[in-house]
Amino acid sequence: MPKKAPSVIRNLGQTQRHRLITNEPDVPAGLPPPLPEMTERAAAIYSEYGKLLLDAGVLKRTDIATLQTFAAITALLHDAMAEYKRQLEGPSMPDFKSVIPVGLVASQRQYAVELGLTPSQRARLKVDKKDKSEEMWDALDETR
Repeated sequence: MPKKAPSVIRNLGQTQRHRLITNEPDVPAGLPPPLPEMTERAAAIYSEYGKLLLDAGVLKRTDIATLQTFAAITALLHDAMAEYKRQLEGPSMPDFKSVIPVGLVASQRQYAVELGLTPSQRARLKVDKKDKSEEMWDALDETR
């Protein structure tokens, strides 16, 4: 059985043979607020990276859960590094792997790749065309 085409696609074809779908979800644009259960540090990371990805034009609404998980893991890593630095000031040398879980580092890197935050992933990104205002400034720069 073929999937039903969204109403937007059906309207383009302007076929009146099919009933239009009226209850499609309307996804608001922008970055939703951080989850209430996020720590303060995780919420700050979420907001910072969310704004960065939105400004770059690569954050989609479906990436929000990935961004939230990335922020939570990054906050845990910040806390683990702070604990490691605190233990370095003590009389004995702490074991890095006992303080900072290596699996957490690998997970954070995996989520960073998913969001396009690594250099190799950024090279593969396809971002929408520039704003008209940016094109205008570029044209003005060329006239000098």
